[in-house]
Amino acid sequence: MSATGGNILIIDDDAAVSRTLSLILTRAGYQVSTATSGRKGLELLADENFDLVLTDIIMPELDGIEAIRKIRADHPGLRIIAMSGGGQIDKADFLHMADALGADRVLEKPVRSEQLLELVSSAMASPPRTLPERGQGS
Repeated sequence: MSATGGNILIIDDDAAVSRTLSLILTRAGYQVSTATSGRKGLELLADENFDLVLTDIIMPELDGIEAIRKIRADHPGLRIIAMSGGGQIDKADFLHMADALGADRVLEKPVRSEQLLELVSSAMASPPRTLPERGQGS
């Protein structure tokens, strides 16, 4: 297996989407783990080191917005790509919130494989995004 160099966690409650993304990324040489909810994703993050998290926004139990908040708090150097196909609110609104909370990149579903690989490669090649600390100052 060619080691593109990256351990990726996919968090998505849609098993078909998760399998498809995993297949695309595995074929490109990434090591991939999957979680079906934000809560399960955070559990995996506590036990394993990842280079990048690819998370859906709209999920039961713990949504992607809350997952991004917790990931940024507990793993500030971890790269995050947020993705959404929308819902009752326009997907652009969800992706804007994810960006404001610290996602390195955002991706609209449905995802094309070339687009996914380009975005993952770009995120992996860039330094992780850092957010200013609240209340910082002397």
